[in-house]
Amino acid sequence: MKKIPKGISDFKYLRRRGYEWIDKSLLIRDMIDSSPQVMLFPRPRRFGKTLNLSMLRYFFERADDNCADLFEGALIQQQDEAYWLEQGQYPVIFLSFKEVKGENWSVCYETLKEQLILEVERQATKISNHSLTDTEKGFFDKLISGKATESTYRTCLLHLSQILHRHTQKSVIVLIDEYDVPIHNAYLNGFYDQAITFMRTFLGSVLKDNSALHKGVITGALRIAKESIFTDLNNVSTYSVLNQHYASYFGFTETEVLSLLETYQFSPMFDEVRKWYNGYQFGQKTIYNPWSILSFIESGEKQCRPYWVNTSDNALIRQLMEKQPPQFRIDFELLIQGNTIEKTIAEHIVLNDLNHLSEQVWSFLLFTGYLNAIDRCFDERENQFFYTLQIPNLEVKWLFEQIFRQWLEKGVGDDPKQMLRCLVSGNVADFSAAFADYVMNSVSLFDLADKQPERIYHAFVLGLLVQLQSTHEVKSNRESGFGRYDVMLIPKDPTQLGIIIEFKRTFPERGDTLESAAEAALKQIEEKRYAQELQQRGINNTLSLGIAFLGKHVCIKHKS
Repeated sequence: MKKIPKGISDFKYLRRRGYEWIDKSLLIRDMIDSSPQVMLFPRPRRFGKTLNLSMLRYFFERADDNCADLFEGALIQQQDEAYWLEQGQYPVIFLSFKEVKGENWSVCYETLKEQLILEVERQATKISNHSLTDTEKGFFDKLISGKATESTYRTCLLHLSQILHRHTQKSVIVLIDEYDVPIHNAYLNGFYDQAITFMRTFLGSVLKDNSALHKGVITGALRIAKESIFTDLNNVSTYSVLNQHYASYFGFTETEVLSLLETYQFSPMFDEVRKWYNGYQFGQKTIYNPWSILSFIESGEKQCRPYWVNTSDNALIRQLMEKQPPQFRIDFELLIQGNTIEKTIAEHIVLNDLNHLSEQVWSFLLFTGYLNAIDRCFDERENQFFYTLQIPNLEVKWLFEQIFRQWLEKGVGDDPKQMLRCLVSGNVADFSAAFADYVMNSVSLFDLADKQPERIYHAFVLGLLVQLQSTHEVKSNRESGFGRYDVMLIPKDPTQLGIIIEFKRTFPERGDTLESAAEAALKQIEEKRYAQELQQRGINNTLSLGIAFLGKHVCIKHKS
């Protein structure tokens, strides 16, 4: 059996060393047939973007080492001869920015500059020094020495493409991989504007109104908004995870996964593999996470576990979740429970808006592979599309449960499970004391309780209960009896305690007290017959909790 190519992104190395390869070469055909001059493919990290661009490079590039052998038996070789005549015909500029990071702009810029120097040097060796003009020689010398100004490096690809065009009499293909990694890094480290300013000119100069350009292909995780980076680029066509075109070229289709599992004798594990690593819908195509599939096969283990989510520290994801309003956490808890939510999606991401616009956060999570869009509908009143979102698979769900647990432990302490044990065992006195103590000692979440109290308490309780999913089903805002309860905890063992929770805000100006509001919550549970769903499931041992609050003061009443 062939070796598994996990982490290998150089197409020539992969093919000549005999690694397994899932044939995506029809991307070449579709690129040749495409009308757009510049194409952007936003895809989650480790979904095969770099390998695909490397494949394009070795197919199209004019080189002393003819790479036609790399495509022996590939699907592109079986197409019309006109496609094959394009092989080895173009000068190709290839850059990958996946490692361009730094704690400040100076470090990031130097790393980026190193990548540019390497590519300029690679191209310079292909051109006879005798045919270069003095200006062109000076251009290469200054760039390769690292002594050029930042403004020169910003426009270096434009000048490089024009030199290549003049010396080969062929228009140039420009391939830029992970263009947005420097931008994400800059956003996290506080020099976003400097990175955007550089990249705007860098991309715009070579891809816009460049007579030397044949085709441009860009990959990244996101489509950074036009006003941020693609201001002057109106010739870019974007094919995101929401588009049907090119959907099967990034990630593995189900047919490809079945074939891999059969080849490496993991076919009996298919159902489990599908639960853990499937769930992505690009356009109308069902797509599996390729990194996790290859990691699973390479491990040789008969057990699925998280791979893709552990390839990053997920710092931005954690940071974003901590800064979102209570409604965001309620929605997220619904997702963790296995439910779907409907949200508008912004295909153009403005990173600076992530901290205060939830729409941008949902969009970010979708395009970076942490959520999946399974449907969409057009709302005529709102005059926009709403997308139905869900967590794609168990691997991503595992990560989100970890994030929720860490969020809770910041306030509850190292062992929130003790509070939960009191709850599910019916020890209301100790649960009430622990709950009230948390609320009183918190300095963040409950400071907002005067603005959105119901949502804040609701979000906290739902986040707490996520840790019980192995033994309980958690439901929120569902119909039962004659109304909609706030929270219901349904034990998977029907002999255990079923719990209904109703929240009530206290209004002193109306004569309310904490005790009377908590009693009113209990009365609502009884009058609306919320316990009906539990009874229909054969759960007769029930506990009703009425939780009333006034700022950070809490009162819990109960009835069995």
